[in-house]
Amino acid sequence: YVEGRFGLNATDLTRQEIVPHLASLPGLDREPATQLDRFLSATDRVKFAAFEPSEAEIEATYELALGFVEATAPREDAVTEDTVTEDTVTEESSRSEIGEEAA
Repeated sequence: YVEGRFGLNATDLTRQEIVPHLASLPGLDREPATQLDRFLSATDRVKFAAFEPSEAEIEATYELALGFVEATAPREDAVTEDTVTEDTVTEESSRSEIGEEAA
């Protein structure tokens, strides 16, 4: 996700190698960067030191990752009024046609 979203190849890097780049990533605010740092700290132990986390640690690490993704996911623009109007008109037309066929 980090590579696709921010262009930083984090797959084979350690936390110490990634953290210095976080401040320069466009669109990455301080709080999500802190979440990523905490996530990387937890996962480095598993990735590089064969650490076996408890269920509670796995859940906490998952929550960090989820929070990071939710905080940094690209936001879709709000639905425009034209789109809503067009969809509404199409839906209403379909209902009218169905009603005419039933009659």
